[in-house]
Amino acid sequence: MERDENEEDGKVYVGIISRLSQLEQLIIDLGFNEMDFSRYGDTCAEAVMEEVSCLKGLTRLEFGFPKMEYLECFLQRSHPWKKGIIKSFHFIVGQYQLQGGHIAWFPYFPDREGMNRMLTFCGYDSIPNAIVEVLRHAHSFFLLGHNGVHSLCEFGMQNMSGVIRCSIFECDAMGIIVDGNQLVEAALPNLEECYVSYMPNLRSIWEGSFPPGSLNCLTNLQLLKCGKLKNIFSREIIQQLSNLKYLTIYSCFALEEVIFDEEIGVESDCVLPKLSCLVTFKHLSKIVMSTCKHCILKIGYAMSLCDGGKSVPLIYQCKAKFEDNLFCYL
Repeated sequence: MERDENEEDGKVYVGIISRLSQLEQLIIDLGFNEMDFSRYGDTCAEAVMEEVSCLKGLTRLEFGFPKMEYLECFLQRSHPWKKGIIKSFHFIVGQYQLQGGHIAWFPYFPDREGMNRMLTFCGYDSIPNAIVEVLRHAHSFFLLGHNGVHSLCEFGMQNMSGVIRCSIFECDAMGIIVDGNQLVEAALPNLEECYVSYMPNLRSIWEGSFPPGSLNCLTNLQLLKCGKLKNIFSREIIQQLSNLKYLTIYSCFALEEVIFDEEIGVESDCVLPKLSCLVTFKHLSKIVMSTCKHCILKIGYAMSLCDGGKSVPLIYQCKAKFEDNLFCYL
């Protein structure tokens, strides 16, 4: 049924939901197709939240909480949430308007077995306890337009141990994804996919110590429009990313190296053994990588250390050494 554009978004007749006492699944359109998170205003949200909180048998809920107080009230009052009956959820918390018409790099993933608990946190400058409580149960975490967080460590790495997918978008205050100096144990041990986009002040993915087991499951890393990012991996970290398969870098104008060049030697150990796709675009002054066959790949050329330092075109080198499994697009 088509929605009347003159009607208020999210209009729900008060009293209907609470009468559905046997309801187990409730999905209210979260609008990912339009990518407009600002449209979750106060229209009926409080009334709907109060009715949803009364449902006793709810096992799945997708809902937007435009104000933090609504989420806090739900967590306090919902019997299914407090008893762990809700097994699948996607909560959008807060309101945010994407800057400058940015689109398309804040991915939405459909439910997958074992990965159906999602939290989208929009446009705040603090980290309320209610967010931390939901984050402890989340498989996917989308951080959008946060104005105060400087690294993910501020959420508490122990609260993100179950996160499998993480997307960070337009968080202007963030300078580091993970500050290793704040860690006492492995960080993000189950993270498989990480998407970092439109981060104007991001200078590093990871700084400080790197406890064993950190990023152990990471298979996909995508970086877009990170204007101050100069390098991605240190030698210590790259050796731990044995499961990384996909690396995408786009419009990171200051980027100089993927791995710090001075740390790579002919006798280097095998790194990134599962890397099957490296996608890069313009404006990268230098991309250096050590591969499991002691080759260094640079933009436009691959330097083969096992062939006496002979320089060959990149595509030829990829075919010769990686059997068409490594692709670079310039």
